Amino acid sequence: GAVPHWLYPTVLRANGPLWSQVVIWSSIVGGFLTVIGIVLGIIQFRRWPSGRMSPYRGWFYWHHYAGLIFGVITVTFVISGTFSMNPWGFLEGGGGRGEIARLAGEAIPWSEIRASLESIKSAPPGDDVVEISTAPLAGKLFWLATRSDGSTERLNAAGTPAPVAPPDLRDAARRIAGTESIASEEMIADEDAYYFSHHEEVVLPAYRFVLNDAEHTRYYLDPKSAQIVSRVDATGRERRWLFDGLHRIDFAQWLRWRPLWDIVVIFLMLGGIAISGTGTWLAVMRVKRDLTFTRVPRTRDVPEQAE
Repeated sequence: GAVPHWLYPTVLRANGPLWSQVVIWSSIVGGFLTVIGIVLGIIQFRRWPSGRMSPYRGWFYWHHYAGLIFGVITVTFVISGTFSMNPWGFLEGGGGRGEIARLAGEAIPWSEIRASLESIKSAPPGDDVVEISTAPLAGKLFWLATRSDGSTERLNAAGTPAPVAPPDLRDAARRIAGTESIASEEMIADEDAYYFSHHEEVVLPAYRFVLNDAEHTRYYLDPKSAQIVSRVDATGRERRWLFDGLHRIDFAQWLRWRPLWDIVVIFLMLGGIAISGTGTWLAVMRVKRDLTFTRVPRTRDVPEQAE
């Protein structure tokens, strides 16, 4: 799936910039040709003297109707694929604004980290802990312990459980906001329009707050660690609809329900196959006809010579 879908042959993928340009320009050309096909299909769709709405026969007839029915979803799929490549910085986000540093606070000395590690080694938090990672907050050292079942727990510097309290989340939000005011903040138990699982799981419940800045930046915090798990600015919202919506067919939470999403996507993919399949067959037949066409030279009438 990945090799034909993302144009991933090794010889091309080995050159990242070249691969990127090939994908961008091939999708732009594909979108351009699809738009032309839709326009021509609409122009030809009218009642003809024969009483039919299409002037074509055979494979042309099926290509005409497949293009009219599935053409729009095809062009949106191709164009949204172009957006996923972020051509010319079209969906380039502004990046972070130092919020991670503000959340962590003052840098923790290595001596304190080393002493904490020794303490945890002498009294492990459990045999099923497979990973620990730092989760500093307001200049204090905390650890996030991940167990073999995927669950997590926050530990303090001594290695004992230190659950995040609601005041910790509110303080974390204000540290992240910096000089900006907070428009709204709440704990959410369900996904929203910009924080959802599609091919990957998201942390729920999550602490969501929205800034009063020009971009209405959204942040989502893990309530177990008070760490940032997602940040959505204006560019992120654009990408959500232009890529996740148009390319992944993900416009609402109910549409993610399986197997409904599978049925919708497979149906639309079959329509895309109908368009590209009939179009390719017609192109092959046209090329074959052009290559085997033999031009018969015309003979000129030569007047008889007088004897």
